Amino acid sequence: STSGTGSFSPNDSALIVTYIPSSNDTTAGQVTLFLFSTDTGNCFSVKDSMKITFQSVPVVNAGNDVTVCANNDSISLNGSINGITNTGLWTSSGQGGFVPDSNSMNTSYLPDSADESNGSVVIKLTSTNNQTCPAITDSIIVTITPSPVVREGSDAYVCSNTPNHSLNGN
Repeated sequence: STSGTGSFSPNDSALIVTYIPSSNDTTAGQVTLFLFSTDTGNCFSVKDSMKITFQSVPVVNAGNDVTVCANNDSISLNGSINGITNTGLWTSSGQGGFVPDSNSMNTSYLPDSADESNGSVVIKLTSTNNQTCPAITDSIIVTITPSPVVREGSDAYVCSNTPNHSLNGN
């Protein structure tokens, strides 16, 4: 039997069962299951119990997708993890690195030339220290646009009595 409102499959009389918690059980955060002896002859019935505690799965937020220029040497990351854990690990689809490290929620990603050539990188934040819950991942896409190119033209010599000089930049 149970202190909650869930059910047993195949039934509550079998010794090998699966307990299916109800939404009321998970909202309450725990339930106690009881096993009673039956057909004990002249002996008194005995029971044993176990408590099941329902833990909140981690809620992971890596932030929003972002577009940066290739001449931006650092991408600020401000992730958050709540619930059963508040720790996580940043990873990327690229070859850049994380500063100060990949375990800090507030860190920076330094793209490398391959990331810039690819035009984008996927950065993931995955929960760690999840106890019995599975790891949860959230990701952002960083789009990297090419750096602007500026050409002012060649150096020039002009006479001091005619100092105006035309520029042909592009």
